[in-house]
Amino acid sequence: MLALELLVLLMVGAKLAPDSILGRWLIRAPAEVLGRMTLRGVLLAVLGFVFLLAFLAAGPEMIALFGLADLSLLADVAALVLLTGVSARFETARTLPMRAVRRAGVVLRRARRRRTRVMRPRPPARDDPASGPAWAFA
Repeated sequence: MLALELLVLLMVGAKLAPDSILGRWLIRAPAEVLGRMTLRGVLLAVLGFVFLLAFLAAGPEMIALFGLADLSLLADVAALVLLTGVSARFETARTLPMRAVRRAGVVLRRARRRRTRVMRPRPPARDDPASGPAWAFA
């Protein structure tokens, strides 16, 4: 509201005293710039002004939409992290019993191999000390 009052005061001052610095600055300078502009420049200026007004009117909604987009992005990232962790835990829970069964199978196969192996009989132990290694002295 204060900016609007200031603008009205400047316009009234320029209208009442057109030969002052304020009148030259607010009336003659824009008139000279507009006099040098081509049709294309005028159309671009009008289009830019319309876009500025549209942005000013829709600015808060756009900021809210950007905020929602950021919020949805964060929610998506959180969901992906959560699902990745669940997937890794599920994979571990799924493969752990399979590994245990494989290990049990390996242990059972090794035990079967040991049972089927032919064992050579051990020679009887010698109790007399004279039956040690034979030393040959020449």
